[in-house]
Amino acid sequence: MSDPPQHTNDASHREDFVEKDKKPAPHYEHKDLPPVAQNDPKMQKLAREITYADHIEPVNRQHNPLAQKLKSRHLQMIAIGGSIGAGLFVGSGGALRSGGPASVLLGFMIVGGMLLCTMQALGELTVLYPVNGAFYTYICRFVDPSWGFAVGWDYALGWLTVLPSNLRLLQ
Repeated sequence: MSDPPQHTNDASHREDFVEKDKKPAPHYEHKDLPPVAQNDPKMQKLAREITYADHIEPVNRQHNPLAQKLKSRHLQMIAIGGSIGAGLFVGSGGALRSGGPASVLLGFMIVGGMLLCTMQALGELTVLYPVNGAFYTYICRFVDPSWGFAVGWDYALGWLTVLPSNLRLLQ
């Protein structure tokens, strides 16, 4: 019977293992910008920020309009206003009638858990990469610019379909 392997505190083998498994960040050339954007320095800078995921420039507070001025109560009011909207009252009535209160509560808990995970991930990305733009900026940077384009239009169309619904509730 052989002796079990002994643990050593030497971490050099771990560093070799980590270095071997590192993969380069995706790299996209920004030569394929639309002709209108090729001469625009702001668009070229944005394309460089999105393109080079392995290089993160520090945030320049003088030229960056982002500022951390929201207090805790502001964030709480935004969250309450976003969760208790007109859709909550309109959409819950049919679900409550067909499924009952237990199914509505269970549905809210499941979807709320998924949204909590999504918002935590988006918050971590925002802290790590504080760039101007919405979540589609991160999709352009880490997935593909065409996916970011599609998600941006999906987001815009989603809000354009919510607008008539809210206008209907005002009548």
